[in-house]
Amino acid sequence: MSKDKLRELLSQLWLQDISADEAFDELEDLIDRIHRLEDAGGRAIENSYYPDRVKVWTEAKEAKP
Repeated sequence: MSKDKLRELLSQLWLQDISADEAFDELEDLIDRIHRLEDAGGRAIENSYYPDRVKVWTEAKEAKP
């Protein structure tokens, strides 16, 4: 999620242009998209011919909070 998108969402919530439920739904959608992108990236790396990239990807995923 980009910082700009999050700022926009929080601004809309603050100005009451959207409800808390709508903001929550949008955040859930964005989080789901991030997970799908991470999964796709993992599959792409696993199918690559570069073992060092697999190691870097795995370490980055494990370090993620």
